[in-house]
Amino acid sequence: MSDTKTLVGTEFVEDASTIEHDRTAIEIKKKENIRDIHPAAGKCKFGEEKQMTKTYFDELLENCDVPVDDVPLLTKTNISSYGASSCKFFLLTGIYQDENFSYLDHDVSYYENDGVLNVLYSVLDFIVNKFEQDLIGSSSDKSFNDLKNIRLIIGGGEERTYDVLRHAFSLLINPDANAKNETKRFFNDSRVNILYDKLVENVIILKSVAYLMSDEDEAKKVIDPSEVINTPSLALYYDCVIDRSYIAIEWGKGRTLVHLAYMLFGLYATEKPKLTLNIQYDQIEQIKEVIADQQSDQVLLEKALGYISDDPLFNTVYTDSDILF
Repeated sequence: MSDTKTLVGTEFVEDASTIEHDRTAIEIKKKENIRDIHPAAGKCKFGEEKQMTKTYFDELLENCDVPVDDVPLLTKTNISSYGASSCKFFLLTGIYQDENFSYLDHDVSYYENDGVLNVLYSVLDFIVNKFEQDLIGSSSDKSFNDLKNIRLIIGGGEERTYDVLRHAFSLLINPDANAKNETKRFFNDSRVNILYDKLVENVIILKSVAYLMSDEDEAKKVIDPSEVINTPSLALYYDCVIDRSYIAIEWGKGRTLVHLAYMLFGLYATEKPKLTLNIQYDQIEQIKEVIADQQSDQVLLEKALGYISDDPLFNTVYTDSDILF
């Protein structure tokens, strides 16, 4: 764009500074005292809306108990993050000692040079250690066996010809008995194997919605983030008390982002939720009208829309060749 004004919905604003989360120590928020810590908690009644808007989502984030940046956190209320484009997120939910909990990691690790089993073990081992430290308080197998209704959803990252992280977690989708045994023998860790067993058939892998930014745009972004249209990214909010999740595909400059599409779902159904993207056609048409005389922005919008699929799920499952040591 020719000046510093950027798009929010169909309005322009001058302020295009970036948002920075506070760096919070790893902790778990208790339901019984959450109102004392966050008096505004519960102000925005998530789950009452049948359709989501960017304004409503911003209110959810503003009142979120546990915003996650680069430190993975656990909560027993609600949790959120945004900006998952080149980075990934892992949202794991479950029940421990009759209380719902959720764990969210906004992960910037680079996995592409590792084998699928090493990648899968690395992530599961990290989660197990966090649970031992911040949720369970014990390394005993019995304590880990007490985890119930475990669900995991994975998203983010740029589209790649071979996405080792997604292929690694596809090992949890309908593996045969031999694959399960070989995988657990490779892990050789009872706690990781317990989590692995609980996650089999309980993993949702989202397709990537992001592409690699050009080196030129990356350099401009370092100097002034408000002058570069970001590659599409995911923002998410999860309320583990009512089992309600919102994931949006965001696009725009700096902090002035619009939602191109979103998903609204729960994770605790008997069957896996049938995820569908609600594409914001009216919003997209309004954006096109606003940038009608800005060719470069039009090209990037069309590129972003090309990454939105009617089926948001990554469906590749393992083959025998994936079980490599």
